[in-house]
Amino acid sequence: MSNSDRLKEWWKTLTPDERSHQVEAAHNARRGNTDPIERIMQRAETRHKNLIGIGPHEAVLAGFLNMHRIPFQQQVPCGKYNIDFTIGGDLIAVEVCAGSGNNRLAMQKQERIEYILGSGRHLIEIRFHNGYDRRIRPTIIKQLISFIDFTRLNPPPPGKYRVIWPDGKRYPLRLYGGGRPAISAPDYLIDAAISKEW
Repeated sequence: MSNSDRLKEWWKTLTPDERSHQVEAAHNARRGNTDPIERIMQRAETRHKNLIGIGPHEAVLAGFLNMHRIPFQQQVPCGKYNIDFTIGGDLIAVEVCAGSGNNRLAMQKQERIEYILGSGRHLIEIRFHNGYDRRIRPTIIKQLISFIDFTRLNPPPPGKYRVIWPDGKRYPLRLYGGGRPAISAPDYLIDAAISKEW
């Protein structure tokens, strides 16, 4: 038996309180520290290389993309972030958003979206919502193909951002003052130029 196996066996014998005590010093030492950007970006590369962090909704979407022979990549590094999918020759980022709407996460999401749009890509967000069917439907492919064609045949400047339901229908967005979204709104839209053409 290897040392690693012995350690795993020993760990199984500990109670939850003993496990907590075992790691408490490490957690206390780490708490409040931030990693340098280089380390964070290297982690993003590792997630892409090893396809780490692919959720069940993303696996379903990957199956639909494969079925329709749409080339894609998953967990694509974009600075310190990983984009769920890129399609359309890496020009279009697709994010599957099934998370919560708490304020801290909303602000992180805003920063992430701005970063992705600033990387020279367009963004389609597939947004789940409580009370709405939480399964990705095959009909979503029609919207993705439509947007790929739109960006290929009539190349707009990068930065178009679309939000759709898991069935491919357009998500109802609330626009505020001058046609711009309120950044703090839970269903905000960030776009260099909100376009009506797609």
